[in-house]
Amino acid sequence: AVVQCRGGKEEAKERFIYNGIHNCESAQQLMGGSKACTYGCLRFGDCVKVCNFDAIRMNSNNLPEIDEKKCTGCGLCVKACPRSIITLIPKKERVYLACVSQNTAKTVKAACSVGCIACKICSLPKFTPSGGITMEGNLPEMHYDKEHAFEGALQKCPNKCFIKDPGELPE
Repeated sequence: AVVQCRGGKEEAKERFIYNGIHNCESAQQLMGGSKACTYGCLRFGDCVKVCNFDAIRMNSNNLPEIDEKKCTGCGLCVKACPRSIITLIPKKERVYLACVSQNTAKTVKAACSVGCIACKICSLPKFTPSGGITMEGNLPEMHYDKEHAFEGALQKCPNKCFIKDPGELPE
């Protein structure tokens, strides 16, 4: 499992102060949550609460981190997230996209400093010659059946939206 959001408390702006029930599902139902990015992590850790393997924790930036060594890929965290920011990727893959926002560049920039701005650089044949990344609306889609390195996208993304080697959590 990987977390497809890097918009923590330092990177993502808030629209309002949320004083409701402290779980992601409740926050989502109240005007889509308090974050300016309506696609990003809601930060209440519903994914942590459902993990039976102690493989997820909330970091100091209020984002979930997954310990690859403990994660079994059961998918409970995927189901628990009302914004679908956690996904399962093949264990052998080392690069993934850490943003799920479908918004335009202007909207993304206004909400989050690390969100995907749909610049399309990652999908250019020059950087991903296999066609392993295509644009679906305003978001790159990774095709793991065509590519496994994604080094061009990793190096050229202006907002560093691609993450390499999720690996284990630091001690």
